[in-house]
Amino acid sequence: MMPRQPSAATAAEGGRTRALTILRPAYFMENWASALPGVDAGILPTFLLADRAIPMVATLDIGRAAARHGCSLKAAAERA
Repeated sequence: MMPRQPSAATAAEGGRTRALTILRPAYFMENWASALPGVDAGILPTFLLADRAIPMVATLDIGRAAARHGCSLKAAAERA
């Protein structure tokens, strides 16, 4: 996750800042589910190139990371 950078919106809000988290996965592992039946026949139907590495992530992992990060933001806000 990338740290939040100040923006023009911050200035427009009178200098107040808000916590912002952007989750940006590259490709979901679950997208392969529809292609799995072809694997038994030795076929993997895809438009992706075989020689190119594609970062993939499971939606469950995204949810866990978002929940963990959200909990840490709430704890930080309570300490302030």
